[in-house]
This record gives sequence, C-alpha cells and structure tokens, in this order.
Amino acid sequence: MAIDRPAARKGSWTWVARVAELTAWGTVALIVLILNVAEIPESSYSAGLIAVGALAVWLMVFFRWVLTRKDQSWWSMGIPLVQAVGFGCVTFSILHGHVASAQVVFVPVIVSAGLLAGLSGGLAAAALSGIGYLAVAHFGAGTNSVAASFTAGIFLLSGSIAGLLSRELRSHYRGEQEEHRLATAVRHRLLAVVDAVDEAIIFRDRQGSVRVANRRVRALFGIEPDDHLGQPGVELLRQIARQTDDPEEVMEFFQSVRDDPEQELRREIEQIMPARRTLRVFSGPTFDDSGTLVGRIDVFTDITDAARRAEEIELLYMQARKTAESYQRGLLPDEMPRLPRVGMVAHYIAAAGSRAVCGDFYDFVPLAEGK
Repeated sequence: MAIDRPAARKGSWTWVARVAELTAWGTVALIVLILNVAEIPESSYSAGLIAVGALAVWLMVFFRWVLTRKDQSWWSMGIPLVQAVGFGCVTFSILHGHVASAQVVFVPVIVSAGLLAGLSGGLAAAALSGIGYLAVAHFGAGTNSVAASFTAGIFLLSGSIAGLLSRELRSHYRGEQEEHRLATAVRHRLLAVVDAVDEAIIFRDRQGSVRVANRRVRALFGIEPDDHLGQPGVELLRQIARQTDDPEEVMEFFQSVRDDPEQELRREIEQIMPARRTLRVFSGPTFDDSGTLVGRIDVFTDITDAARRAEEIELLYMQARKTAESYQRGLLPDEMPRLPRVGMVAHYIAAAGSRAVCGDFYDFVPLAEGK
C-alpha cells in the first residue's frame, strides 16, 4: 500500500503516521488469522469478518483522507479515536470467551493513538479502552478485579510508552530539522564567501567526504563540485591528479597525511589538462573550538601568471646585471702602474648568483713625489 508514496524521514509526522498505519493493518491481519485458526462458532466468525471488513474500510478513509487534511482540528483525532476504541470493543466482544487474552486487541489501538496524538492521546485511548473492556467483560463472562487491574495497567503502560516515544521522536526530528536548516544557511553563506575567491577550495571531513567545493574547482579542473558533495574526497582528488603531469606523485602528496593527519603540506604542481597551469597547493587540517580535528582543507592557487612574471623579472634582472657588470669592468684600470721595488697584481671577480650584487671597485691614484 505504501509503494506509490514517497519516502518519509525517520521521526517526521509522516513517518509516525505510517508506523501507526502499519500497526493498524498488522492488527487487521492478526484478527483475520485468529478468526481462521481459533475454534470460533460460525455466527461469531461471520460477525468477525464483517467487523474486520468495516475496520479495513475505516482505516483506508482515516489514513488516506482524514490524516492528510490540512485543516485538522480536535475532532480529526477525537472522533477517530472513539471509533477505533469502538472497533476494539466489537472485536473483543466477538473473541471474548473463545480466545484467551482477547483484550490485547485494544493494545494496537492505544499504541496507534499514542503515536499519532502524543501522550495525551495515548492516555485517552488507554482510558477509553479500559472502559470498553470492562463494559464488554461485565456483560459477557465477567472478569475478576485482579485481571481487570492488570489489563488496565497494560493499557496505561502501552499508551504512556507510545505517547512518550512519539513525543521524543518528534522532538528529535524537529531538532534535526533546525540543525539542518542552520547548517544549510551556514553552508550557503560559506559558499558565498569561498565562491568569491580566486582559489579552488575543497573541504573534507574526518571521514574523507567532500563537504564544500567552490565554483573555482569547476573553473580550474572542469569538474562539477555538486556531483562530489557527500562522496569520498579521494575520488575528487584522483580526478584532479589525472590532469597533472605526474598523477601518482600528486596522489602520494595527498595520501602522505595518513600517518600524521595534522600536518600541513605545500607544493607546486604542473597541470596539463584542461589547460597548462602552474598550481600552488596547500593542504592543512581544520579544528573546532575545542581543538578537535574535524577535517582538511585543500587550496589550489593558479600561479601561472605570477610564475611567468617572475621568469620575466628574472630575465630582466640578469640582463641588467650583465650590463652593470660591463660598466663596472669599464671603470677598472687597464693596467697596473709600475713602481720601483713594488709589484702589484689585481684580479677582479664579479659576485655570482641570481641575487648577487656587485659593488666593489679598485683604482690607483698617483700622488706627489711619485707616491
């Protein structure tokens, strides 16, 4: 009967209603089984089948129409509760005297009422069922005070447990919904920030699942970020690694944190697809307010233009350095002066290295009296 209906989240009102409906239909199947197995007179058997048929029709109307109405009021639960207890009384009167402990047919009614209407509904169903049970038993074969007290206790316990369980489930579900709403709002705000930056950002939780991937991931790697949300992050990283000149080395870079999840990693990689780029990669741990590791964040920065500009600046520097060195050499003396009893030797070596600066000179200045 539920094949054509969408799935319901556990703890939601729809989920509770379906549990109550399943309980009701299970009760119908159980009564039919008892009618066919127990030694019941023909007249009681026929009456039981009529009661079960009427109950089945009422369940269809109640769960498919009454509970789906948007304008529910007190009568939408009160009147069906009285009707359910009435069906329980009719079934109990048919089975009473033929089936031992026939009063348990009230229990599914009480449980369903507790699930649908909460603690108050469960207690109300238990009270009405107790009254109906005592009335039928009094006009039937009768019952002693001990059995009546025990049965009433079972009814109250069933209603209380069902009502409390329903309240707890709904409260837990509302808490989950609120938490999900807040988490969704925070995620959208976070994405609004990370989507505005030039870096591709991927956040993976402690289990390695992708939780955040901004739009820059799509721009750099041609990968749709939403397709990987909630999926193992290693699959997304593997797709990124396949676009580099050395996929195995890139994957080893990311997997090197297995022994030390809190270490920070930095390196540059060469991307060859879908375009040639030089990327600077940072992978570091993230912690919550208590200092507990909650995941890792991977940041990919396109430094292609910066690297090209650095190469151009380096080339210009080397050219300027060579020009400066030629000027410096042009300022040095062409030959050593010749003095009596003094021999002089000079050897000039320019400073070496990409960042070297030459600033030394020498010269010979003649003074009076041949000094």
